[in-house]
Amino acid sequence: ILKEIADKYNLPFVDNYSIFSKLVAQNGEEKYFTDYDHCTLRGHKIMVQNIYKTLVVEGIVEGNLGN
Repeated sequence: ILKEIADKYNLPFVDNYSIFSKLVAQNGEEKYFTDYDHCTLRGHKIMVQNIYKTLVVEGIVEGNLGN
């Protein structure tokens, strides 16, 4: 639903779900979440990196994706 809304209003969509699905499958949920909805420090770092990457790719902010 969020992707549909972002597309409808021509907004960038940050897909954290796909990123976390892969990471949780590989490493377990406890590394990234304290419970079903709340991130650990590591989880927040992943989210911030993903948001930053999306903003750079969309040309909203200038940045270096090498970091």
